[in-house]
Amino acid sequence: MRPASSTSLTFTLVATLAAGAGCDPHETTATDEVDAGERGPGGKADAQQVPGSCIKGDKLLCGGQGHGGCWCDELCASYGDCCADFAPVCEPEPEPEPEPEPLCKPEILEVTELVISDDTVWDHCEVHLMREKTIVDGALTIMPGVHVFGQNAATPSSLLIRGSLTAHGTEDQPIVFQPGEERASWGGLRTGAYTDHVSLEYVELVEPETGIKVSGGSVTARHVVMRGYGNGTGLSVSPTRPEVSVELDDVLIRDFGTGIWGWRIGHVHGAGSRVTVRNAIIEDNARGVFLGTDYEYCGNPEVKKPRGYLTIEHSNIVDNGLAFGVGYDERWTKYQIERSNLLDNGDIALIQPYEVPAASWIRDSNIVGNEGGLEAWGKISTASFPYNHWGELSKADILARSSGSCSSAPLEDRFSFGELRTEPVADAGPQPEQPWAAICELAGSC
Repeated sequence: MRPASSTSLTFTLVATLAAGAGCDPHETTATDEVDAGERGPGGKADAQQVPGSCIKGDKLLCGGQGHGGCWCDELCASYGDCCADFAPVCEPEPEPEPEPEPLCKPEILEVTELVISDDTVWDHCEVHLMREKTIVDGALTIMPGVHVFGQNAATPSSLLIRGSLTAHGTEDQPIVFQPGEERASWGGLRTGAYTDHVSLEYVELVEPETGIKVSGGSVTARHVVMRGYGNGTGLSVSPTRPEVSVELDDVLIRDFGTGIWGWRIGHVHGAGSRVTVRNAIIEDNARGVFLGTDYEYCGNPEVKKPRGYLTIEHSNIVDNGLAFGVGYDERWTKYQIERSNLLDNGDIALIQPYEVPAASWIRDSNIVGNEGGLEAWGKISTASFPYNHWGELSKADILARSSGSCSSAPLEDRFSFGELRTEPVADAGPQPEQPWAAICELAGSC
């Protein structure tokens, strides 16, 4: 006799099934006991259901031989002798996971005051900003699952942090900032010269005028989606005090006029300031990343040593009109883009300043599938693009697709490429490859 499976299985069957159980209408006349040696392994491809039942009277036969000579054990699929009702009786569908309990109160809070001076917690599931500007002078904490709506239609509602903001959602219950009844009613988050810090985790910024506008303090944003509507800016950094700090990790910035914009990050007012972006996806913006202004200037401004820094690592800059640009007046900021993918954009880089800050580069990245090439304006020193993978393009091909003005120097003297990689940079792009922000956006709702 074939011994019963040693695996202990526990099953639950509704009373109606047990009460209505009996012999299968197609039950064979074979005995209930079949010699295990008579079973020949057919393999899973040959697995099938055969006449017989895993129920006899009010007894379940799961884990052993069924009624009518078939089997109800974990090996029957391999042998091809499962009883006809094995799947619904012995492998019932698991109970669905219960929805997580909301971590906020299912109530509406209307914020009408101009200044919030005291330490405050927003734990209502809906918070409506009724004014053009709400200023936080104390410490504001926003609980997971809260939706903050801009409700001032005439001028978009914004939240200016002069104290501190801690908005930590969860993977299942993010915090959402979004327009209210009018699409253009949400202005975004702001910091000023007296801001202490802003900390965001698992947050969505939906269709803001500017997602986060940073003038002072420190800002950290992890697991954040910024989604525009074709205009405005995702992240704007223009320091009005020294040592402003912005750190983004696992963020998605898409559908803006400009994904990330910086102006004079290292200027005297913002000396020592730093913007660090890691594991980001910057896509479908008119301009992915842009420093400075668009003004075309071919003169000879005073050149200052860079005192601010923009670093982008392990990120995707894809499907933008312009991947990266530097305006004429951004000579104070050293930029470094490394281990990233610049794919399927329009122009790759536009460099306008009189002199590119030393040790600025786009390097060790994959630069493939872009429609345009490099553009150089102003009397720049050499722009550096070393050790990148350019697909099938040679240096001559890259230069043939590039352009320059304001200088008679040949293009080959204005760009430095180092050795072109013959194989793609394997670890370029976000780490991990599917960060929360991207998965959240693909799902349509976090």
